[in-house]
This record gives sequence, structure tokens and C-alpha cells, in this order.
Amino acid sequence: MTVIYIQDGDAIDFVSTTNLPAGSVVVQGHLVGVTTRPLVAADPGALQVEGVYDFPITAGPTAGIGDQVFWDPVAGLATLDGTVTGVAYCGVVARPLAVTDTVIRVLLNHPR
Repeated sequence: MTVIYIQDGDAIDFVSTTNLPAGSVVVQGHLVGVTTRPLVAADPGALQVEGVYDFPITAGPTAGIGDQVFWDPVAGLATLDGTVTGVAYCGVVARPLAVTDTVIRVLLNHPR
């Protein structure tokens, strides 16, 4: 059997079970995606799975470019601690994180 090209892969088809505002983070298995427009429950939409995004993070930690970043769906925040139960790897730091920053710039789904 041959492989058939479907799409570029920067976004994937997605149907949410709930209404989601633009900028929502969705974890599906080991894949993290971001909605770029509001999605209505049961309507076809898409998740961006590539690109650079600013994720909310609690001020305090510091990180350098290339450090791993995880998404904590319970807290609704990014974290640098991959040992927290329930977090999903979402990418790597794309801009150094200072101790006072409340957003972390992430290159989404960058291979580990």
C-alpha cells in the first residue's frame, strides 16, 4: 500500500465536545494543540500543532532556549516540571524566561 498525502501537518482536524475560545490548549494523548479561533461543540475545526505561542506560567522559574516545557491542564498553566502528574510535553522554550515573566514563549511540539 502507498502513503497518501492529506495536509501539511501544522494543523489537524478536531471536533470538540465543548465550546472552546480561541487560544485554548487541547491535549490529545502526547499531542498538544492550540485553537486559533473559537470552536463550537460538535462542529469541525482545527488545532494548530506547530508554531510559536505564549503560554501562561507562574512567575518565578527561569529557563533558557531549548528547555522543555509542559502543559498542566488542571492548573491551566505551563510548567518546567515534567514530573507533575497529568502534565503533557508541549515543546521547548523559544525565548529565555526571566523570573518575573508570566508567559513563556514555546515552540509547540518540538521533538525532544
